[in-house]
Amino acid sequence: MSHNPDAGRSRSPDEIAALLPHQYPFRFVDEVTRYEPGQRLEARFRPEPLRPLYGYAQTVPSTVMIEGLAQAAVLFVQLETKPLAPGEIPLLGKAEASVRREASWREPFLYDIRPIRMTCSQAILSGTMSGADGGVLATATLCVAVADGAGDERGGP
Repeated sequence: MSHNPDAGRSRSPDEIAALLPHQYPFRFVDEVTRYEPGQRLEARFRPEPLRPLYGYAQTVPSTVMIEGLAQAAVLFVQLETKPLAPGEIPLLGKAEASVRREASWREPFLYDIRPIRMTCSQAILSGTMSGADGGVLATATLCVAVADGAGDERGGP
């Protein structure tokens, strides 16, 4: 169940991307392709433009793959609850992830995020990352929370 009265509102890809605080070269979500309030979020990422930053490694580092799933999870939580307020930051509390196979830089990624449990400021989500052929590249259970950038989650002293 969505905690955001605007959850079903249609948003442009730019509006959704603006919800993610990460910027190039640390943003691993290019676009949200599907959002069903309370049910799922699908997003895409093309890693190839980042390859020079990783020393032209043969495959995409697993850390990039898992971080991409985490960023898609943050987007889902923001769409379900509310956009981050000034000073708030998304926190990845825990990620239990499994990389099933290496990924090519030329291979676009598809993230599929689904809720397991959600509150107004915390969520447990499942994520699957697939390649262009539909084969699963990685899976994860992700715990996401929102914290005040000043340190205390409640924003108090």
